Amino acid sequence: LREHRLARALEILQRGEFATVAEVAAAVGMSPAHFSRAYAQYHGRPPSEDLLRGEARGGDERGS
Repeated sequence: LREHRLARALEILQRGEFATVAEVAAAVGMSPAHFSRAYAQYHGRPPSEDLLRGEARGGDERGS
């Protein structure tokens, strides 16, 4: 279950669906502190790096 949540979080971060790591953590059902530690252990980098990459791609296309 943990691996599934962390894989889903990567997808969310890459698409830029949310503005903060805390929002992504909530979306996958984890507390922000636990999520950040678990994500870094699983993916080898903090979630904030992937959040910034998603933002750089223009992932937030919610509108005008």
